[in-house]
Amino acid sequence: MNTYVEARPERHVAPPIAALSSTRWTSLAWTPFAVRCAPGTEAAANAVALAVHRAREVLARRVGVTVPVRVLVVDGEDTGERSLRPESTLWMPAEPAAGWTELARMLDDRLPHRSRLLLRRTMGRAAGPLDLAPVAHTLAIDAYAEAVAAAVGTSFPRRWIANAFGAYARVVTLSEADPDGLAAQAHLAETVGAALPPSYALADRSVREVVERIEATRDAVNAYARRGAEPLARFLRVFPSGMAPRTDAELARLVMRELGDAAFLPMVEALAA
Repeated sequence: MNTYVEARPERHVAPPIAALSSTRWTSLAWTPFAVRCAPGTEAAANAVALAVHRAREVLARRVGVTVPVRVLVVDGEDTGERSLRPESTLWMPAEPAAGWTELARMLDDRLPHRSRLLLRRTMGRAAGPLDLAPVAHTLAIDAYAEAVAAAVGTSFPRRWIANAFGAYARVVTLSEADPDGLAAQAHLAETVGAALPPSYALADRSVREVVERIEATRDAVNAYARRGAEPLARFLRVFPSGMAPRTDAELARLVMRELGDAAFLPMVEALAA
């Protein structure tokens, strides 16, 4: 899911109340926070709720912050709209953005037979077309992490920085709560990097945005292997709300100086795109 979380109440996007009133919601009973889902979305709701639950537990330990949240899993496809709505409700579409489906098709078409089978097995589905929805649902971790960042007064000045933080939070969360899931995402990132051109060279915008998130995952995996969870808290300190505007080059140098790892830097071409 290509979600962007905005935790400031004055910037909330109003929900479509008329559509909500006609929906019969189902509640999940196992979560320590409220989760409601539209009919037919229970599987996606459980995946999203598990991702948010893991993020709340791990980030509370790692950065000492927990954001009160309710999760509403709505029917339909992710359109990239902001996720946090009034009353701290995290709106998550049940279906991943179209870019995930198109990326799966591209990988099925381009990968050699053995590589294709290995990727399918890694994603938990040995037969049938490649399904990347389980990975897309874990981006709920990124959404919750950005809510945490906003709650402590952090404001990321560029999308690539927000993606880097969200991906790092997801890698840290999965490393502690679902190591097999992290291994699957690392394998996907390496496969995408080998099979496709860099995100900035992709013509399809929806695929490009998905690949940007996967590239951020690859960089986060590499950085985490060297530095562990420590950069999470540093991310939150480096980008306070109200910081003076900076160029992309200045931000790149800031990331290098404060976070100390080249894996966080996007390619020069991506910065110029």
